[in-house]
Formats: sequence, structure tokens, C-alpha cells
Amino acid sequence: MIGMMDGIKIKGRVRLTIRDAATGEVIKQTPWQENLVTTAGTVRFAELMRGGASQGIAFCGVGDDDTPAAAGDTELGNELGRLPITDTSISTATVTYSTFFGSADCNGTWKEEGLMTEAVNGVLVCHFILASPEDKNATKTITVDHELEVS
Repeated sequence: MIGMMDGIKIKGRVRLTIRDAATGEVIKQTPWQENLVTTAGTVRFAELMRGGASQGIAFCGVGDDDTPAAAGDTELGNELGRLPITDTSISTATVTYSTFFGSADCNGTWKEEGLMTEAVNGVLVCHFILASPEDKNATKTITVDHELEVS
């Protein structure tokens, strides 16, 4: 989905890479899938451009609610937990946020994912509902890659 603000578009997409926790071998990698940039996320982007916001995207959260994402969402439906983003890179107008979830992190049935600005509460910038739930347990690690493209 796309958030618009005076002709500027913000487009997001997500991919999960699931690995065996013991060997590091890739078990599965989902295809890139579009996510929803929330209204609050679009507003935060404008605030950052103006210099009025001090905190950008810093956390990735996961949850077990599969209610369809909506532009007005301000939090995940039922958050299992969130971690600081592990790595950030930029190429032209695309920022990639990668977050590594180790074997003990946020175990449960993942049905949703989002990018946030704070460790607690904060702005939900993007909200994504997985095409099929992912059972995360101590035998798996998951890297969530999120791309945001500004055009």
C-alpha cells in the first residue's frame, strides 16, 4: 500500500528469512510482499522532514492477530514483542531495515509485523499481515527485512 503526502509516495514491502537455529541453514524465505504504511507513519515521515520529530524507525514488532491492516492502525493487534532494528542500509531512495529474532525472541504464532519508533508504544509506521502464519519457536531464527521506498 502507499501513503501519500503532497505527491511524495512511501511504499513498503517485507520479507522473512527463517533459519534453523542450530545450523543457520535457511528453512524458508518468503517472497517480498507489500505492506501498509500507516497514516501515523506518513505523518511521522513529514515530521522528520520538517525536523519536528526526533525519533525515526527503530524497532520491529511481531504479533499473533490477523485482523487486516488499516491505515488508521496505531499498534499491532496483539503484540508478542519487539526488538531494536539490527541493521539499516540505504540505496538511492530505498531504506532497508533488518531485524534478527534469535531462537528465544518473540516465540509464538506470528501473524503480523510492524515497524515502530519506540521500545514501548511509539508510532506504528508500517503494519503487515503475513500471508500465512509462521510458528516461531526455539528451533528457529527469523530475519525480517523491511524496505521503504520514497518516490
